[in-house]
Amino acid sequence: MYLYHYPDIWYDYATWHAKSGSVDSAIKVYQRALKALPDSELLKYAYAELEESHGAIQPAKKIYESLLGDGVNATALAHIQYIRFLRRTEGVEAARKYFLDVRKSPSCTYHVYVAYAITAFCLDKDLKIAHTIFEAGLKRFMHEPGYILECVPKFVSKHSLFSDWEKELRDFGLEYSFT
Repeated sequence: MYLYHYPDIWYDYATWHAKSGSVDSAIKVYQRALKALPDSELLKYAYAELEESHGAIQPAKKIYESLLGDGVNATALAHIQYIRFLRRTEGVEAARKYFLDVRKSPSCTYHVYVAYAITAFCLDKDLKIAHTIFEAGLKRFMHEPGYILECVPKFVSKHSLFSDWEKELRDFGLEYSFT
């Protein structure tokens, strides 16, 4: 196979099998692909999604856990996707528990805080938890302009909970008016 080391070719091939109704063949393609490209996150996420979509929760969980590894070198995307997976399969409390654990990790970036707060706000309709998460993130990531630029527009436009941030943003050197 000339394109053996190209994950998008493997992905297209497995997707073709899945759309043709042969899920078992698609699973075998992903397994073979991950032997050829064991570090491909694209293939791992797609494989986990296929397993989950067909009710194989434990194999999907193992794939997500392999993306997390020991947790120290895990990417923000891996944490976010695992939180979403836990929320879908085990419920809100399992996702919350994992977030509380991962936020202590050195590999936890502000992206994880933003994603979890948006999930709490949009899907769980829990404004109090979303506010608490953003406040905790503000304490940790105050010197990350990306964090502030991510969370302020999403919440201020809908609720005036963050009007006290104006002073803090000015102290940081950013001019942002919520009115």
